[in-house]
Amino acid sequence: MKLFLTGSTGLLGLNLVVELLNRGHELTLYVRDIDRARSLLQPLIGSDKVNELQFVKGDLGNLVEGSPNLSGFDGVIHAAALFSDYYSKGSDWNSFQRDNIDATLGFFRSAQKAGVRRGVFVSSVGVLKNQSEELLDPNSIQDLYRRSKIIGEKALLSDPVSSSMQITVVRPGWIFGPNDVAPTTTGAMAKEMLDKGSTMMMKADKVAMVDARDVAVLIANAIEMDHGTETVNAVGHHLSSFEALDQIASRFPKAKVVGAPLAMGLFLGSVFEIRAKLFGIKNPMPVEGIKFIAGPLIVDNRKSIEKYGVQYRSFDETAQDIVDYWMSLNRE
Repeated sequence: MKLFLTGSTGLLGLNLVVELLNRGHELTLYVRDIDRARSLLQPLIGSDKVNELQFVKGDLGNLVEGSPNLSGFDGVIHAAALFSDYYSKGSDWNSFQRDNIDATLGFFRSAQKAGVRRGVFVSSVGVLKNQSEELLDPNSIQDLYRRSKIIGEKALLSDPVSSSMQITVVRPGWIFGPNDVAPTTTGAMAKEMLDKGSTMMMKADKVAMVDARDVAVLIANAIEMDHGTETVNAVGHHLSSFEALDQIASRFPKAKVVGAPLAMGLFLGSVFEIRAKLFGIKNPMPVEGIKFIAGPLIVDNRKSIEKYGVQYRSFDETAQDIVDYWMSLNRE
């Protein structure tokens, strides 16, 4: 299949490119920096495969205008999104509306108009109420990223494009895994354990988690299968954030996770948010983020297993691969 992919240089995106190439698909990647994208992909797929890829330079702000004519593509996968802490400098609702809602709708409408029959939109399990398929009220949370995902998902599924084009909304849990070059929050904590010997995490309830490679398998299966427009949760495990990081720490030499009460994290997050708002700087511990990773968030993953054929790897395997990844970088 000839596929057009956004968001190909993050933790999920890099693993997704590997999965799709291994299946023989022809990929065009929409990236902000072509040279950087090439450099990130080369160690994973080799120079020959990188040279087979097509690249289009652009960002979310001009996704609809900057994308090529999508005629001739068999499918599109939209994994890119504006992601930022609520009080981070420059974070405002207009940006989230433009990049995560308007750009999503415009992109899929353009694809449908060009005759593309299939698409995948990457959302988040953070849009769901605990133990329910019901979406949260977007006005009930301050986290602008999750709010935009809720509104964007609703808008896409209620738009006429969703009835004339097969669209799969994939909702990953908290994503872990190797090839975390950015890195994500998870990757940064793993690196901190390697560099400093410890990191801190609140002791709280279980949340939905998943390996990036398993999400990649689900997305690849979704784009290849014939089915109607629908949503599917990509969740491999339910663990507390402390338990997950502790499994990673146990595989590093002399590393540990320092447990802290949730109340302490919420207090520090509130203090940091006031400081961030006053001085226009990034908050390292946003309250909404703390609440999300504290849980509980239990999600039904049966559709991904029974209909989409995902066989989730054990978290032991994920933890070991994360450690091996960061150890290999440390040796370079």
